[in-house]
Amino acid sequence: MVHSAGLMKTKDLVDYVEKRGHEVSGKNKVNSLGALLARSGDVEGHGKSGWTVADRERALQILQQYEYKVNEPESENASGPDHGQTEGSSFRRPWEVQPAAQG
Repeated sequence: MVHSAGLMKTKDLVDYVEKRGHEVSGKNKVNSLGALLARSGDVEGHGKSGWTVADRERALQILQQYEYKVNEPESENASGPDHGQTEGSSFRRPWEVQPAAQG
């Protein structure tokens, strides 16, 4: 949403999420995702017109911190189709709770 020129429809967001390998559950995926977004303080709903991020600067900071960088050089030791940032890698995802540091 942060890179969108305007409002994003919930249907387009469902397509975006699913193209990236994630599942939106429920009989009506648009309603399911819309309900999740409506409870989030990170986005603003604009009725049937669509969604925008609530705080664009904060969203950009989050993207810079967690975004997979496509143009980063691959490790010399990487081999096979599963190297790099994949589901099994240690890539931190902002929606996952990280364990508290002990010390």
